[in-house]
Amino acid sequence: MRRRSKVVMAAAAVAVLGSGAVFTAQQLTEPQNAEAGEAAERGMRTTPVSRGSLAAGTVLSGTLSRGEPEPLNGVSEGILTWIPSGGATIRSGERLFESNGRPTFLLRGEVPLWRPLQYGDRGKDVQSLNSALAAAGVLDESRADDVFGPGTSGALAKLFESAGYEPPSRTSEGKKRVEAAQEAYDTEVSALEDAKKALTAAQQGGSSSPEPTGESDGAGATGEAPDLASLAAAVKDAQKNVSEAARDFTVARAEFVSPADVVIVDSSQIRVASVPVRVGEPASGEVLRWTGATISAEAEVTRSQQASLSVGDSVTVTLPDGQELPGKIASTDGSHPDGGSGDGAVDGAGGGEGESAESATVVVEIEDQDELSGSVGAAVRIEVTTDSVEDALIVPVTALVALAEGGYAVEKVMPDSSPGSGTLVPVEVGLVAEAKVQVTSAQLDEGDKVLIP
Repeated sequence: MRRRSKVVMAAAAVAVLGSGAVFTAQQLTEPQNAEAGEAAERGMRTTPVSRGSLAAGTVLSGTLSRGEPEPLNGVSEGILTWIPSGGATIRSGERLFESNGRPTFLLRGEVPLWRPLQYGDRGKDVQSLNSALAAAGVLDESRADDVFGPGTSGALAKLFESAGYEPPSRTSEGKKRVEAAQEAYDTEVSALEDAKKALTAAQQGGSSSPEPTGESDGAGATGEAPDLASLAAAVKDAQKNVSEAARDFTVARAEFVSPADVVIVDSSQIRVASVPVRVGEPASGEVLRWTGATISAEAEVTRSQQASLSVGDSVTVTLPDGQELPGKIASTDGSHPDGGSGDGAVDGAGGGEGESAESATVVVEIEDQDELSGSVGAAVRIEVTTDSVEDALIVPVTALVALAEGGYAVEKVMPDSSPGSGTLVPVEVGLVAEAKVQVTSAQLDEGDKVLIP
């Protein structure tokens, strides 16, 4: 007959550091000399084999946060004429603040606007602007290229008009640009007409200019032939000047934008954390501090724990009142899904640049934001599932028996078994979690009873 050893398997917390704990299985064997099927003692308990799901993973202690507030600076030389209130939510395409009666808008993009842009400009910053205008719904995505063209101009006009402001080209400054460009264009057109008349007259052997007085030393007075090549070159130069003036006129009539008009951040909406200035103060320097608008859960983890977690992993967040909400890991470096860096909204330590060599900050995105209203700073439990099985046969880990020849078994209670005894049934052990174990055996089915010491 087989010799056996009873095995006790308990879920023990290991690698505990700070707020996180990883749960794994520990085996403790206790040799026993007994024949197969003989009960260890009278009155042993039994439990039915169940079928269901089993999950193992990591349990973390976290905090609800919107991320660390970041400063937002104005670059206008004007005076603040409107500012938002603390706690306000501002979406892409909406007004951030106002200086000298002109708005500064929030747009979402990857590259900040660092220089004034106008019609015809190209570059990555133009690409970012066009993409941001498309995200705000004022530009068709198919036109979000790296060229400041008619689409960009029209989108900027829509942006300003939707908020009740005149587009830049229609302000007093814009009108002056248009008037100056119009005057320059008219001057170049007149110069071109004069150059053409002079060339035509020379080609015909005459001049449309007044008769010489005799004091002039020009070609008409001396009888020398006019320099047709020079006159033709003058016409060509005049045509070039007209083209350039026409382009400048087009640029002046189109919209233009500067860093004072829009602020581009990598967030579709922000929440105003604080406003350190008041209306009437200069619009340069820090105007407000902001965070992402959504509430996430943050937890500090060890570097080894961080390595076992991946963006997109499903988690369960348990609120202080016991309510459980589904979530997903948004980052393992402290960055929040809609802007801001981790952990600073609570105590200023942890995420982003605040991470230490020994720890990191995990940020969990929670879809059901309605359940999180007013809960920033609350402590939560975060359960990260690292492995799971469905439709599995499950028994308590204490029901396992370690066989002397290797492997495991359970003591199945048979119809003819005497009280406190059973028959050894070999099993394959699978996932261990929550003091339970997945077992597989052709001789075992749901509802069967097994002995527990």
